[in-house]
Amino acid sequence: IPWITFICGLSGGLFGLWFTWWTSAVDWPLNVGGKPMWSLAAFIPVIFETTILFAALSSVLAMIVLNGLPKVDPPIIDPDLTCSKFALFIPENDVAFDVAKVEKLFKDLGASVVKRTEF
Repeated sequence: IPWITFICGLSGGLFGLWFTWWTSAVDWPLNVGGKPMWSLAAFIPVIFETTILFAALSSVLAMIVLNGLPKVDPPIIDPDLTCSKFALFIPENDVAFDVAKVEKLFKDLGASVVKRTEF
């Protein structure tokens, strides 16, 4: 994300530099008090703001994309879990995991429902 922010901030600064030059010297040249058409000191705020704008927006978008957001389908969901029940999630990636033993353990401990969810 830092490199994306840096590159987009740099491109935002270059865009601000180009945009202020094009606006004041090419598209709408105004001779105000004999001042030059290209005055870098007057354009610093615009360049700074476009740099910050591009860097901030690219950081947010990069974070959203790299984190995989928004997730469309939640991996584990049951409508009853949102109001009156709770669940335990046990992953099956352990070599000593046995489905029958886990289901029997939960039933012996008084679980009302033991359900396997695949995602």
